[in-house]
Amino acid sequence: MSRPRARYEDPDVPDEALRRAELNRRNFLRAAGIFGVSAAALGTFAGPVAASPSAPGSSKSAKAAGLAIVRGKVFRELKGITPARSKGIPGVAVSDGESIAVTDAGGRYELAVNPSRRTTGIVFVTVPSGWTAAPDADMIPSFYRKVALQPDSEANVDFGLQHDVLAGNDYQFLAASDPHLHLSGGFPFDPDPVNRWRGQIGQFNEIVSGTRQTPRQAEIPRFLTVAGDVTNLGVPEEFQAFRTGTRDSILPVWPALGNHDYPLAGLGIAKDPNYDAAVDLYRTNMGPEWYSFEYGNQHFVVLDNMIGIGQPDQLKWLRADLAIAGLGREIVLMFHAPFAEADWWLSRYYTDLEHSIAQAFLDVLAPYNVQLMISGHAHVNRVDHTTRQGTVQVNTNSSYYSLDNTPLGFRLMAVREGEEIKAPFRVYGVSFALTLVHPAAGARVPEGTTTAQVSTYNTTSQITSARYRVDSGPWTSMDPTGDWTWSTDLDTSALGQGEHEWQVDVRDSVGRRKSSSGTFEVVASDELPSPAAGTAWSMFHGGPARGGRTPDTVAPPLRLAWSYRSEGTILNASPAIAGDTVYVGIRDENDVRACGLVALDIATGEQRWRVPSDSLVEASPAVVDGHVVTTSVNGTIQALDAATGEVVWEHRLDEGKPLLYPKVYSSPTVSDGVVVNLHEITGGTPLVQARDLATGKELWSYTATFVSVGTSNKPAAIGDGRVYFNPGTTFISLTPRALDLATGKQVWTGSPATTGEAVLAGQGPVVYSDGILLVNYVDKLSQGPNAILAFDTTSDTTPNEIWRFVGPQKVLVEANLHGTAPAVAGRVAYAGLPSGFVVALDLATGAEKWRRDLGAAVLSSPAVSGETLYVGTNGGKLYGLDTKTGEVVWQFAVSSSWVASAPAVSGNTVITGAWDGNVYAFTSEGTS
Repeated sequence: MSRPRARYEDPDVPDEALRRAELNRRNFLRAAGIFGVSAAALGTFAGPVAASPSAPGSSKSAKAAGLAIVRGKVFRELKGITPARSKGIPGVAVSDGESIAVTDAGGRYELAVNPSRRTTGIVFVTVPSGWTAAPDADMIPSFYRKVALQPDSEANVDFGLQHDVLAGNDYQFLAASDPHLHLSGGFPFDPDPVNRWRGQIGQFNEIVSGTRQTPRQAEIPRFLTVAGDVTNLGVPEEFQAFRTGTRDSILPVWPALGNHDYPLAGLGIAKDPNYDAAVDLYRTNMGPEWYSFEYGNQHFVVLDNMIGIGQPDQLKWLRADLAIAGLGREIVLMFHAPFAEADWWLSRYYTDLEHSIAQAFLDVLAPYNVQLMISGHAHVNRVDHTTRQGTVQVNTNSSYYSLDNTPLGFRLMAVREGEEIKAPFRVYGVSFALTLVHPAAGARVPEGTTTAQVSTYNTTSQITSARYRVDSGPWTSMDPTGDWTWSTDLDTSALGQGEHEWQVDVRDSVGRRKSSSGTFEVVASDELPSPAAGTAWSMFHGGPARGGRTPDTVAPPLRLAWSYRSEGTILNASPAIAGDTVYVGIRDENDVRACGLVALDIATGEQRWRVPSDSLVEASPAVVDGHVVTTSVNGTIQALDAATGEVVWEHRLDEGKPLLYPKVYSSPTVSDGVVVNLHEITGGTPLVQARDLATGKELWSYTATFVSVGTSNKPAAIGDGRVYFNPGTTFISLTPRALDLATGKQVWTGSPATTGEAVLAGQGPVVYSDGILLVNYVDKLSQGPNAILAFDTTSDTTPNEIWRFVGPQKVLVEANLHGTAPAVAGRVAYAGLPSGFVVALDLATGAEKWRRDLGAAVLSSPAVSGETLYVGTNGGKLYGLDTKTGEVVWQFAVSSSWVASAPAVSGNTVITGAWDGNVYAFTSEGTS
């Protein structure tokens, strides 16, 4: 069934009858050469066109039009053989980025070029499958040539290609994004960007070297793609720094252009920029700003979808490129920003047109089998299938810093003929970690059937097997779940009561081994209590005020009672507990299959129901009055029946328009039957919205000119009939605000003092307690949320800051962090910091009572139960600290991955999640 014709495509509709955006769209398509006033022209818009080699004798008419002529030969490159004597390669596309010629039977082409189109002229070849363009000294393929041209001039440009000895339709490639090479400045956690990038290239090389040792040729990566922002300010020294890293690479590197690759992009570019001037340094240092190449059965197209998205010559080239090579092949697109109508960065340059041209590109792609879109820019992990039907869009966080708190990483793309391309995410910098999770060293384990579980991971290889044995008995194989976990059943009743030793042996894909052992004690099953629920932990950090405290006392020591293995990941979200059920949102870094919300039996960890989601579920659910309110990053807000998981009501923020590209990371807050949530439409104004819990009806919405809540965990707090939220970001200093819960009207604004240690902006969730609002702030030195500010919410006096605490100024994680929610118990606030410290502060004065260095970044919002503060760290551990002294009274090695999830506490149980995707329930051994 054909797509209905839009008004701007209908030649019978005059220009003056169109809205401004439609007219801009029509003019854009006209300039790109894909809109005409005839029915025939409109017909070609809907499908591919044929292409042929340049017609002989065309050079005379081209020169008469002031064009230049480039001639040459694409040939098989052999040592000692000149191009003239080498065999030509027919059917190869050669382009200047606007026009395309195709080589004839002898490998020769003739291309008419507009010499005034770009300051630095470039002609490039689309490297066909089965061939390679030898990389230069910095491992960038030599698929392009710079050429200086004048009107009426001629030039000869030859391209030598080599046979690809590994050619095949089954292969792998590596995909990274946003390395942001810079020479000075930047965040303090990146003091040596060149060696950071070289180290990341070194990890890629280890993967390649390891796979080359295996007989499975399809597992060998063939090239590396980098989806833009290779530099930070687009200056020549930074391009050379990027090339310093790629010079070490075993693989050829195919780059894309990002917004930071325009000159001084971080400082902004004038509106309506001269595109030639903006892109010239990139062309001079890296090559063409858009191009294509082939590998296997895939046709890779690299685009500039930043300022270049408004350039008609790119769309014209794309249409011709796909017409030549697209049919019969799978198309893989690489560009910098996720495909959306109104990226915030573009809105500075295309105040109206950007709302229409994204769809214009999708229209050109309509007839083709576009299987994969690769992007970066947002510094987040996100996979979706909604931007274009039948296409998976994979966004990968930065190699510099993340914006969603995820660990830095890359993709190891797996291409298999006849299958969807897989895009598994790999975390940088993990060197063959192995943690014995259960039984843990020194643990007491009840008689019966339990689980033997380990956490193991290696950045540069796949873990292929894990096995265990007890007391030198026979080896038993374990099974994998997700990327980090191996487990199987363990019958402790057969072992007998008393102390036992178990050993674990793990192997990776290149034959390396890792071993560990520990002792545990088997006890009678009635000696250890089972998990039991108590007071509800109804939403993120316990309740609508986000205080992070329960009246239930869970005293150490604790034992791991059960783990639920989700096959996805869990980052900052907190479980919610209501009655005898635990509710947890699940992410999936590789796809959307694992994304969703699960309901688990608190006593056993058994799954009661699971509701799939269209995208990552990063936010903690809220469970109130039999409803579970949950959100997906992709913009779906749902109320589910808490008992069954059935949908009670649902609202989609994109309203069926996926190019709006919503972002919802903040956890919903519920109070007095009102659901409050923060979200953002890409390029639009962020929004605080209130809905009726029972019906989903919108009650009010509030917008303001703050920059971004899109990728940040910024749940609102509710207290005394007000909604408190934090609009600030690391880059923009904005203050917390309060809205009337009933009406959504702004009633209060926090105002920091003008004195004290310097802070930049508010970040992360807020906490309300008896007229005091606690807000994480970014300290000026580390640019991380190591500061806590307290505001008097009963005062409108400027300033209304009560006190500020600036903690140890270091950051132990490469992320533009959101900050955590302090826990409040009595008159003490307990805060976790990315410097690895937990601090106790007097709620009235901010005076420090104690501090404890846990040695790894704390992205987990702590929780207070009795006299114990529970908090996780990026070192993979869950800690119990004495609330009076800060002494570590209990700790558990949960995982080889991060424990950034905020723990939830109810009854006799502490529950947390981990980046390995598992939910862990710990029960106090001293209660029954």
